[in-house]
Amino acid sequence: MIQLLHEVIVEDGTGGGNFYSAETVNITANTPPQGYRFSHWTSTPAVTFADANSASTTFPMIASAVTVTANYEALSVINVVKVGEGTITAKLTPAGGFEGEISLSELATTYLAPGDKVVLTAAAADNCYNFATPTWVHDAAGAGAITPDANGHILTITMPAVTMPAVPSAYTATATFTRKTAALTVTAGANGTVAGAGTFGCGSTQTITATPNAGHYFVKWERTAGNATPAESETNPLKVTMGTDASTYTATFAKFNITDPGSLTSNTESGEVIILAGNKIVARPKSTTNNFKFRHFVFKDLQGNVISKSTKNPIEIGDVPPGTAKIEGVLGVPTLSVMVEGCSDCVSGTRIAGSNNFVWGTNVTVRVPTGSTGQLYEGTTPRGQSYTFNVLTNRKFTVGN
Repeated sequence: MIQLLHEVIVEDGTGGGNFYSAETVNITANTPPQGYRFSHWTSTPAVTFADANSASTTFPMIASAVTVTANYEALSVINVVKVGEGTITAKLTPAGGFEGEISLSELATTYLAPGDKVVLTAAAADNCYNFATPTWVHDAAGAGAITPDANGHILTITMPAVTMPAVPSAYTATATFTRKTAALTVTAGANGTVAGAGTFGCGSTQTITATPNAGHYFVKWERTAGNATPAESETNPLKVTMGTDASTYTATFAKFNITDPGSLTSNTESGEVIILAGNKIVARPKSTTNNFKFRHFVFKDLQGNVISKSTKNPIEIGDVPPGTAKIEGVLGVPTLSVMVEGCSDCVSGTRIAGSNNFVWGTNVTVRVPTGSTGQLYEGTTPRGQSYTFNVLTNRKFTVGN
């Protein structure tokens, strides 16, 4: 009996040739191109493969020519896009395998086989962000339903089966987070105006400003509604960090605390600071019978810290520096000279340190020189051999008979 050889043609593989009927044929699929993997063997006419799903297998030769074909299926990658502030984590469960975490960069370069499952979980960065609607946008065939949880949204993608000539796919899944917005309202109490209201993004920093009316000063900001921060502040302008809720800030104002000057000596008559008609502030002595002189204004904040000084008098209320809660007018006492002509040691009293002069109102005694039988004269007025007085002006004495 003559046995005939029959041809085996292997498409996308090796192992072809001529074989006798019932002879074992060994075949191996070619290495799959990038983005594909071996799927299974098919044949025309049908043969019985030892394992049609193995890239290397065998079959018994039949009594006719046969063509066997290695089939490949396309793999896929998933690119994950994040818009806004938030985090995305990914877990991969290979078909028939175990779940494990995978980074988004690895996911973008890992070819996923049919049946592989990817679970993407998105969580907003903080309470200032919402998920957009829909929370996930994707183009992955066979993707599962969107399932929200307490902190984020979960998207499950099970990769579909696609055989050649289909090409590998790069699917995209996008999670969008949008910043919440809230209204900021600013209101003014009596005696001032405010600015800075609007609608702003949660977490953003906005500046609100209070401007007192003439003769008044800013006291504080107080949040009366919402959850912006801070709750209150004496700072103006104030930087406000927006929260998730609509917030209202109210500015309060008060009249200037005009006080008597505090830098006067105990022997002097005090001065005063007053507001004149026309919104001018002036410092002046309470009496015109002394020689008080204006020195400068001192502007202090609520805590008594000096903000600045000004030698201008009067001063416009509009020129008072921001933050002023107290205005002091400093009136100095002039320095006065007392002398006895021709005698440097004939004047006694407490002198101003470093000089021969006296502060207005100081008790001073003058006398004739030692051994003199004359008397003191102030102009043509005789003052005796010794004379004591409070110095209120410059005084000059001579000695005569």
